Amino acid sequence: MKSAIFIFIFFSFLVNGSRVLGQTYEVKRKLKDSLTKARTSEERVDALNNLAWEYFDFDDSLAVNYAKEAFQIAEKSDYRRGLKYAYTLLAIGEDAFGNYQQALRYFRLSNEIPSEESIDNTVYNLTQWGNVLSNVGQYDSAALAFDNAIGIAATNNLTTRLSNIYCAYARLSTQRWQNQKALEYLSRVKQIKQDSTAYSRTDFYATCTKVYINILDFENAMLYANKLCAITAKIDDNYHKGMCFLFEADLDYAKGHYEDALNHCFRALWSSRIFNYHLQRAQLYFRIGKIYRKLSDYDLAQSFYFKALAITETSGLQPLNAELYNEIGWNYKDLGNLALATQYVDRAQMIFNSIQDQKGIADSHGTRGAVLFSEKKYKESIEEHRKALVLRKQINFTEGVAASVFNLALNYEALGDLTKALQLQHESLQLKQNVIDKNSVANSYFGIAHVLMQQNRLNEAQAYLEKAVSLSQITNSKLIRRKGYQYFAELFERKHDFQEAVAFRKKYESINDSIFSENISRKVADMQGLYQVERKEKEIELLNSQKALDESRILSQDARIRNQTIIIFIGSLLLVLVVFVSAYVIKLNRRLVLARQEQGQLNDQLNTHTIELRETNESLSTLNKKLSEKQEEILVQTEALSKSNEALVLLNADIQQKQVEISSQAAELKDANDFITQMNKTLEEKVAERTSQLRQAYLELDTFFYRSSHDFRRPLTTFMGLAEVAKITVKDDNAIELFEKVKETAQGLDKMLKKLQSISDLGSQDLIYKEVVIREVISKIMVEFQEEVDRKKIKLTLEETSHHTQFYSYPALVRVIIENLIENAIHFSTTEAPYIKITTRVENDFIVIKVEDNGQGIAEEFQPRVFDMYFRANASSKGNGLGLYIASKATSRLNGYITLHSIVNVATTFTVRLPLTNKNLNQVSGV
Repeated sequence: MKSAIFIFIFFSFLVNGSRVLGQTYEVKRKLKDSLTKARTSEERVDALNNLAWEYFDFDDSLAVNYAKEAFQIAEKSDYRRGLKYAYTLLAIGEDAFGNYQQALRYFRLSNEIPSEESIDNTVYNLTQWGNVLSNVGQYDSAALAFDNAIGIAATNNLTTRLSNIYCAYARLSTQRWQNQKALEYLSRVKQIKQDSTAYSRTDFYATCTKVYINILDFENAMLYANKLCAITAKIDDNYHKGMCFLFEADLDYAKGHYEDALNHCFRALWSSRIFNYHLQRAQLYFRIGKIYRKLSDYDLAQSFYFKALAITETSGLQPLNAELYNEIGWNYKDLGNLALATQYVDRAQMIFNSIQDQKGIADSHGTRGAVLFSEKKYKESIEEHRKALVLRKQINFTEGVAASVFNLALNYEALGDLTKALQLQHESLQLKQNVIDKNSVANSYFGIAHVLMQQNRLNEAQAYLEKAVSLSQITNSKLIRRKGYQYFAELFERKHDFQEAVAFRKKYESINDSIFSENISRKVADMQGLYQVERKEKEIELLNSQKALDESRILSQDARIRNQTIIIFIGSLLLVLVVFVSAYVIKLNRRLVLARQEQGQLNDQLNTHTIELRETNESLSTLNKKLSEKQEEILVQTEALSKSNEALVLLNADIQQKQVEISSQAAELKDANDFITQMNKTLEEKVAERTSQLRQAYLELDTFFYRSSHDFRRPLTTFMGLAEVAKITVKDDNAIELFEKVKETAQGLDKMLKKLQSISDLGSQDLIYKEVVIREVISKIMVEFQEEVDRKKIKLTLEETSHHTQFYSYPALVRVIIENLIENAIHFSTTEAPYIKITTRVENDFIVIKVEDNGQGIAEEFQPRVFDMYFRANASSKGNGLGLYIASKATSRLNGYITLHSIVNVATTFTVRLPLTNKNLNQVSGV
């Protein structure tokens, strides 16, 4: 269908394009002829106003100049109807240049001039006034202007103007997300018979496209967008030509085709005169920023957001200003700067509240909810998303409702309410059925799969993951595919199918490298695009400055020409006077012939007049010299302008040379990137191979170590058994003492082997994760050491500040930590009132275990090394230097940490902090 539409557009352009363009130029030529032939001020004003109207959206600067000239003549001649129209045209010019307050002033001045002869102009003025008011966020005032225009148009049967007002009202309703109301107004436009000019249909097609995009009717949106593009290809309407590109970008963005959307946006920059329109340029920068955020290029997104913000804040475009604040807040959330994110969301909501934009208020609640989720404030986040959900349902914002439900599901999942989270995920998926962005649907599949994995419903989760990855093949989205491979790896790990898990990990790493390489390549092109944008803006600033300078020079030259004209006029009068005097002298000479008695007097008068005539001739000669000097000055200025043009040509050539150099550097950078990628791939293969060999060697060494320790313990157990038997059967005291020494030595070696086995266990991957009741663990250890405690008369106590302290961890490692700390305290206990005090408490997300004793203590200079393997702070110690080392490594394995506080011969306290829930074991070096 799309192909058919484009074929239709192409043939229509071939048949009608040249004719329409020719008609446009013919109209302008006839208007210029009428300006040349104008005899009265009124005729000249009307011709200038009509020329200004024809040149708008083609050459706005020239149009404004025509309107200014019409205004000056109309004001001077008190031509009220022409002055009213000139005010309206000046307002349109200020609107195009982004001077919205000045535009509103001109619209108001036009509206204040009553004229029964220009009712049509009054209606048009009110309509355009309303459009500007809606752009700056004064929605109620805009609606009032439209209502007044409808009343006048209906009373005077101005059907064409009435259709234009309905179209403007539909556009206002679209801005306020009142899409059904907008469709009603557009239906009225269809019912009114339209005139056949292309200009009358562009606004209608553009508004229809926007409404249908809002209600997710993309087939109709595409139909009207293509009609708009077909018309703009035939007429000199740069404003709607730029809008055509923007709609194409919007449609691709809605489909999730972000690269295509980005291309349309840059086509709008280079293929139209969008730089001349502040509102359109800000909207375009805003769209580019949103696309870059979807592509996870947050820095470039921020650059374009702030470029748009520079326009909207200066021009007072409040609705777009608020949307930008909200998007910048979301972008800062993605960048991890949550404080700035909150500030910008608050600014956005303040503006949305002031202009009563319900969709905007809902969006700001949604963004704030996402920021609170990142801050792990889940209950506050749920409250914000619920507010957004209520508003979005009220305005029938289906896509927004789906997003709110999805975000609520994420919060309930984080709170552990998996049943509620799964229900909301299914509800969000159902709402997304009409959304053509398959990436959004894939994200819902991921959300459902993630909840199912946590419920251990792994087969169901796998089915949803397969659906998501299948959609990524349709949309060709590597970002979705990468996320799918990551989830598949986690799924197969939960299924203990480690071979499949490793395979998907490799796929994940491969596609991640591919995305990284593409991002690097695109980054070069995108940075070049950003450079081109900034260069274009600098060129516009330079052109505006040059234009202002040229206008100043032209005004100066006009003043000089006016002065020269006055001088020439005076000289001409003097010449006429000389001729008259000469005639008079001839007449006197004739009279002298008749009356000789007056000859003397006449001769005197003649001499006097002759002298005056000479002086007049000299004045004329001086004036002629001055005129020649002025002409020379004009020639010098013309030469200076020619040199300036030559300098500009050289500057353009230099810029083109720089562009060639940048392109060359970009190619070199790509080659270097390809070489680095290949080197990284080879290096990763070597690292993987050597890591595998190292793991195999470590596994063999660990197996040997484990079996050897068990083999050594068997004879030691026999020795200890024989020593016990000897104590019963042998009666010789010396022999008994000897067997006791054998038993002590064997027990010491047995403890040594147990510690070595503990070191081996620290690196094991087969540990059991389950609930740990700390009192039970410590009590069992105390029973094991009871004999030694009684022998040394140590007071051993256990205190729990929290009743029934229990947490989830690896009991074997927890036991190793406490056992070694208690053994260390017993080993170095004092002989005077010794005690060992064990306390436990829950503190935030950790369980804190303290072992305190009043033994020998550890000197401050030895404290940094007490956790090193085989270190003994006391040379006379009979220990093996492994107990505290094992306790430290086991703590690190559990993602906890251990600290020491000791005063020699006073007290020693070891404090262990372990997370309450921690299933992931840390890989500890040296084990």
